[in-house]
Amino acid sequence: MKTQNKIITAFALVATLALGSVAYAKKTTTASFEDKPIAMLILSKIASLGITDGQRDQVHSILHSHQSQVEPMVRQMVAERRALRDLIRGDGPVNEAAIRAQCAKVAALEADLAVARAGIVKEVKGALKPEQVSKLKEMTADVDARVDHALDQVAKRIGEK
Repeated sequence: MKTQNKIITAFALVATLALGSVAYAKKTTTASFEDKPIAMLILSKIASLGITDGQRDQVHSILHSHQSQVEPMVRQMVAERRALRDLIRGDGPVNEAAIRAQCAKVAALEADLAVARAGIVKEVKGALKPEQVSKLKEMTADVDARVDHALDQVAKRIGEK
């Protein structure tokens, strides 16, 4: 379950960045995303919402207004997750207290980011038509199903001899 939460959190961050790129760009795809399959998938899904130029501008404005708040939090989250990874993969003895302390830092940052994302999502949804919001919910259900399938496949492969 924790792995699924990490995947969903990563997807949410990528989706937010991709949505911001769509909102900023004149086209639904950009050259910088062409070689990144997950970003292309996200961009194509977002493009299927039929966002108007006005909505694109409104979403860009929303994301831009939160950038100074969220960007440092995301950078700090990345740094703290790397520190946790280093503790987990360290060469010395397992330092349970240090790992738990680092997990607490990560959890606090995840909570702060979740609150920030919730506010941003509410604002972005306000820029969309009800049918676009419904389509986003369908996309979320699709992503959840894909993540569940991937986790099932990994568990199955681990269980094989």
